[in-house]
Amino acid sequence: MHRHAKGFTLIEVMIVIAVMLILLAIATPSLGGLRRRSEVTTTHNALSTGFALARNHAVSQGAATTICPVAPDGGCRTDGVWDEGWWIFIDANGNARPDPAETLVHHENRIPASVRIRSGRGRPLATFRADGSAPGTNLSLRICTDSTLQSALILSNAGRARRAGAADLARLAGCD
Repeated sequence: MHRHAKGFTLIEVMIVIAVMLILLAIATPSLGGLRRRSEVTTTHNALSTGFALARNHAVSQGAATTICPVAPDGGCRTDGVWDEGWWIFIDANGNARPDPAETLVHHENRIPASVRIRSGRGRPLATFRADGSAPGTNLSLRICTDSTLQSALILSNAGRARRAGAADLARLAGCD
């Protein structure tokens, strides 16, 4: 009686592994783009949430509430770089700096390293009044990967933060 072996031969296994490696090589660049888009979306949503939180806090507490990029010394950056995260705090004395006696509402940590956030140097932070407005020029936050503008958030004087449309993105071109 002759027995037949059941299973795969070494050649069949090698062919399956080769096909899997080819498919993985094709899919890898697409996965990198997906990861990058996910990081940009997550960053944009965190910024939108931060601005909404600051505005809601100002209205509900009846106190000026500031959102600003975190500086290495624990204050607010003035150069328009938001990469290290941001503070939301009640700015009781109006100095646009989170002092020890002031209430820290929220601290957002560093964003993903592949994403950069830039605002204009003319308006590097926003302070919401008790009525929810954020006086001053519009604040535009550009969200970039490498040197490419991916998304933007625009804060109006009325205190409303919105996602930039295609025309806004064309006007905001540049990530430096």
